[in-house]
Formats: sequence, C-alpha cells, structure tokens
Amino acid sequence: MLNETFDLVYGNDAYARIELDNEYDLTVYQKDGQPLEPEQLSGGERALFNLSLRCAIYRLLAEGIDGAAPTPPLILDEPTVFLDSGHVGRLVDLVEEMRGFGVRQILIVSHDDELVGAADELITVEKDPTTNRSTATRAADPDLELLGQVADD
Repeated sequence: MLNETFDLVYGNDAYARIELDNEYDLTVYQKDGQPLEPEQLSGGERALFNLSLRCAIYRLLAEGIDGAAPTPPLILDEPTVFLDSGHVGRLVDLVEEMRGFGVRQILIVSHDDELVGAADELITVEKDPTTNRSTATRAADPDLELLGQVADD
C-alpha cells in the first residue's frame, strides 16, 4: 500500500519502491536496486515521501479489518501545546468520550505526561542525532515511571 501511494503522488523513473522494515526504518530503492536513505532525497522528495507514508497509514486505519472500519481514526498532534493543566485533564475526558462515541482508533502525539498516561498503548519515538534516524519502541504497559524517562530525553 505504501508503494501504491508513493507511485500515485510521485510516479517517476528514478525510484522503484519504498521499504518499511520491522524496526520502522524506511529505505528508498532506486530503479537500479540501489538503496537510498530518506535523508538523501531532496526536500520536495522528502515531503512527498512523508505524505505517501501518512496516506498509506491512513488508508490502513480507514480500511480496518476486512476493509470495514466503523469510524475514521481521530488523530491529535501535540493537542496540549496551548493548554493549561486543567484543560489537559478535560482533553483526557474528551478522548474518553470519543471512545464512547465509537471511535476505535485514537492516535495522539504528545509530550504531556497526563495525556500520554491515559493511553491504552504507548509507542515512543527517539531520534539518533548522529545518524538522523528514528526508532520506535512499543511499551507493553505505559506508566508514569516510563513516561518520566521518556520526557527527559
């Protein structure tokens, strides 16, 4: 699905495919089979690469199991940026209410301990500044001790 989306938004003669491995590392392959790191792409190519990845993820989530998801996912990217602590608690309540409305997939990107602490599942993403590559780690049971460690990074 990722390659279908990449072909749709970028379709050219330079790149053959994109590969996402089990460690969530992305590689772009040239038509001659040579791999390229995403950082080797131009700014515009990277933007299309990211758009392709996002659209492929959305398609997977929207299709759900056997092609039928009851509602589209709710995606919140850093929703607490301009909120005081009292409003963060209300945002947690809102997320719970959305679950009650049948939203089965809620993805939240956040550094806020209270909001992240309300998660059913936690995936942390860390960037290695020496290689400019990111790694994702899934936590079995998010708790405040783990969140404190992540917040310090």
